[in-house]
Amino acid sequence: MNAITLIEPHAIAETMGGEKVLKAPVQSMLDLHKVILDGVPKAAVAHLARFFADVMPSQDFAALFTSVSTMKRPGPLPLAAGERVQRVARLTALAERAFGDRAKGVAWLTTAHPMLGRMTPLELARTEIGARHAERLLANILYDLPA
Repeated sequence: MNAITLIEPHAIAETMGGEKVLKAPVQSMLDLHKVILDGVPKAAVAHLARFFADVMPSQDFAALFTSVSTMKRPGPLPLAAGERVQRVARLTALAERAFGDRAKGVAWLTTAHPMLGRMTPLELARTEIGARHAERLLANILYDLPA
């Protein structure tokens, strides 16, 4: 199981701010791919940061994706930073689905877990392989499977 089969591209895009922020409708993974290639707007980071506002300052959240200087430059995020935003949005949307509530999903994402080497899923999401590991746990939660 992977996040692509567990969460709709539209849900990932909505977590990034939807069409209003992304400036394009997202109905498929190819649409989302194009948004990332064209450059994810920095407003997507601000939109996603609001979900985590109760647990971390927005500048700390933005630091997960790129440097402060990059955030200050005009224009969209570089490709690698856009991919990281999509990765965290994907994980956030999946956590919300698994727990049936955004606040519970965010709490899970920001709490160290023994099955994740005592790291938080958000920390693991700095790499694609780490995010996939957290997604596997969320899939198990979603489908009531053993960890």
